[in-house]
Parts: sequence; C-alpha cells; structure tokens
Amino acid sequence: MVGGGKVEGAEDERSGIRLMLVRAHGCRIGVALDAVEGIFDVGAGAAAATTATLTNGTTVPLVDWGDVTGVGAGADEPSGQIMVLRTPNGPIGLRIDACLGMRSVSLARTPPMPTRLRDASGSPLCFLLMLDGRPHLMLEPRGLITRLCAEPVEHGSAAPAAAGVAAS
Repeated sequence: MVGGGKVEGAEDERSGIRLMLVRAHGCRIGVALDAVEGIFDVGAGAAAATTATLTNGTTVPLVDWGDVTGVGAGADEPSGQIMVLRTPNGPIGLRIDACLGMRSVSLARTPPMPTRLRDASGSPLCFLLMLDGRPHLMLEPRGLITRLCAEPVEHGSAAPAAAGVAAS
C-alpha cells in the first residue's frame, strides 16, 4: 500500500497516513497524499475527454471511477476537476465530483480492509476505510494503471485510459 507521513500522536511512523479525500460518482475516495500530484480544474469538457493537458504541458490519460467500479454516475454535474495520481508508469487523472480535503488517519486505530475490486495482478485495487462513521475507499494508484491500461503509459503520453476495462 502506498503510504506516507507520520500522524501526530500515532503509535509509530507506519501506523499513520495522510490522505487526499475526494468524491467521485458519489463514492468517497482517499488516496495517500504522497501519490497525489494535485487537483486540477480542466473544465467541463473533461467529462467526455480521454486525456487532459495540465498547465505544465503534461498530457495525462483520464479515468472515470464508474469505468473502474461499475458505479453509475451520480446526479451531480461533472465538476471539471481531476485528481492527478502518480503511478510507476506516469501520471493518470481521475475525474472527481469534488475535493473534500486532506486528512490524517491512524491505520492502527482504523485498519483498512481489502475489497473485492482487484487490479490486473489480483491485488486489491482499494481498501475500505471507515472515517467519521462513513465508508471511504482508499485507492491504490499503482493497481489502477494496470487495471485500466493494456499497454504501460509512458510519462506524459496519451494512451487510452480504459483500454483494459473490458478485458478485466
């Protein structure tokens, strides 16, 4: 699991993590802060696009949470925001409804549980984590790229984001 940072008051360095929390298709999702490049506003046209170009000129493939999980789109209008995630094969953009902020979590007090959603190698793609009495999915970005792309994505390239969804 990608992790990082010490949570103040936590038992040891490895028991805590800082998460970026977002909402996508009505699901609350957390990603380890060290795996997040940032939240970017790419405009309402990003809802149909397969790639987005960031302000620094980097082109990233876009992924829709519904394509990964099968969760239908919510009633909210697309926000035009993406969360850019760092992966071993380069950045990938996840369309989001809203950014909910950052949160420090003690994994010793709130241990995550693996879900049935798997990446291409069979490892959990995300973990269930209870925060404030609500379920959140803690996403593993390394598995996301293997689940969605048949070919490895080169840093800054525009490979089709959903090429491997039907096969997995």
